[in-house]
Amino acid sequence: MAKQIDDTPHAMYERIQERKNHLTALCKLLDEYGEGKGQAFVDYKGARAKAILNLKTEGTPVTIVKDIADGRCKDALFKSEVADSAYKSLIVKIQAAIVILNATQSQNKYLDVG
Repeated sequence: MAKQIDDTPHAMYERIQERKNHLTALCKLLDEYGEGKGQAFVDYKGARAKAILNLKTEGTPVTIVKDIADGRCKDALFKSEVADSAYKSLIVKIQAAIVILNATQSQNKYLDVG
């Protein structure tokens, strides 16, 4: 049995407001995720640069320095990748929330309750 939608004007208004509030909260999170992504990237690049400098000082052959440096700062690289993925995932969630809000607004318009 299909779920019945409460299409009273008040219910439609409440659904739209809930979805707008959810979208606003996601957008606020985007700032935090973006900052975290940037910081994780800076931390990784800093760790990698230090590792490269140390390897060159130790006389490691230039052809393998970057590969070894990446291995030495793998935790920072992992954190950077996780932060990047979380940021991109949040963007997709925001896009989905926009679609849901638009659908609710279209439903409201179609039902002519607003």
